[in-house]
Amino acid sequence: MTIIYSDGDYQLHRTIRTAPAEHLRRVLTELCATNFEARSLIASELLVPEDRIPVPTSDDDRSIKSDGNVDDDEDGDSNAEDGDDDDGEDSSNESQISGANNKRKREDSTSIADLDNPQKRFKPRYAYCSNCEREYDVAENTRMSCHWHKEPRGEPDYDNHFVDVDELKIYHIDSDKYREEHPEGFILECCGRNTLEPCRMGFHRSE
Repeated sequence: MTIIYSDGDYQLHRTIRTAPAEHLRRVLTELCATNFEARSLIASELLVPEDRIPVPTSDDDRSIKSDGNVDDDEDGDSNAEDGDDDDGEDSSNESQISGANNKRKREDSTSIADLDNPQKRFKPRYAYCSNCEREYDVAENTRMSCHWHKEPRGEPDYDNHFVDVDELKIYHIDSDKYREEHPEGFILECCGRNTLEPCRMGFHRSE
């Protein structure tokens, strides 16, 4: 079925995509002040109650082996101290259940009653991860969400990836531009892998 939009709808969508961010913020602020339904919808997209945010602990991060599997021995050591022998499979299942629950919470709109409840505390729904340097939804954060390197700035792989680079360009390789355009060509000291093969997994974390 083909959906035909009016010229007004087309121009509105186009203007939203191109309008200055400051103007869009002003429009959203005015909507929140004058329209309760819009306020609830905007709040559900931008805010989340603190009691719905998973809380990472210091021992949630795990190593990723070169074959892509999680290092269960590392995770098992911390569980063994607590007297828990079922580590690998249970941890994976727990993470999947947590992720599913968080997704359901994400779909529940923040109600006007929640917003007006003085006992409720809210935080921004989206944050910037200091490990993988990506934006994430704090309500859907699990111990399997983030993949990163301990040492994010790799060294150029001149022996393999950049072996045929022209001599005039070789001095420009060790730069942020090349790291962004050729992530597979830089080797990380923390694990000896390239940028596309993370060696750690855990919760997203923001400073």
